[in-house]
Amino acid sequence: MYVKMTYNESMRRSVLVQHEAHERFGARLTRSEKALLERAAAIEGRTLTDFVLSNARKAAEATVRNHDILLLSARAGEAFARELARPARAVKALQEAARRNPGAMKI
Repeated sequence: MYVKMTYNESMRRSVLVQHEAHERFGARLTRSEKALLERAAAIEGRTLTDFVLSNARKAAEATVRNHDILLLSARAGEAFARELARPARAVKALQEAARRNPGAMKI
């Protein structure tokens, strides 16, 4: 990573902006796949590289987000199951409510 000094017109002063070093990525695709990607990029007025990277990033972020949600859901499910397996404890407020209204607890 390196730092480049740039001039920010809206702030009318110099600010430090961090730029991340770029990595290369290659992919093999058929002519029809490339033509489709080029057409889609042109429709959006973007370069092929920008179009592919933007959409690949969105897909990657969605995949990671969905994985994390499932992982958290699994952990939450395990915690819920552990709580269900624990013996119930008496709650005074509930006991008082049941005494005041004995018919409310019938199923």
